[in-house]
Amino acid sequence: MNKLELKKNIFIRTKDGIIDKVIIDYKGKCNSTNCICKHVSCQYNYYDEVDIINASYNIIDLIEVGDYVNEIKVVEKWEEPFGEFAGQIFIKLEGENAVPTIRKIESVLTKEQFKSMEYRLEDK
Repeated sequence: MNKLELKKNIFIRTKDGIIDKVIIDYKGKCNSTNCICKHVSCQYNYYDEVDIINASYNIIDLIEVGDYVNEIKVVEKWEEPFGEFAGQIFIKLEGENAVPTIRKIESVLTKEQFKSMEYRLEDK
């Protein structure tokens, strides 16, 4: 996992491909006295600490090739090494020109979520 401390308003990605946002500062323990797991309270659910594979204040850091951003598949991701945009993360979406654009991210569907929701027809 990324070495960032899990604090309020940080985004997390789980090993199941779920992206969520921490809503309560993480203290390394569950609030329930009967629980031995370490849970992180997020906007839509809570997750075991061991299931979190990445964390960042910038959601683009959690996006991977194969995920969908604004309903379009991510086909490439890189960090710009030189020039005016050095250190910034770029993504290229399917069907776009080779020149990357910085755009507003409105929605993310991870490749794991997409896979878990697909219906497969049996081959005959």
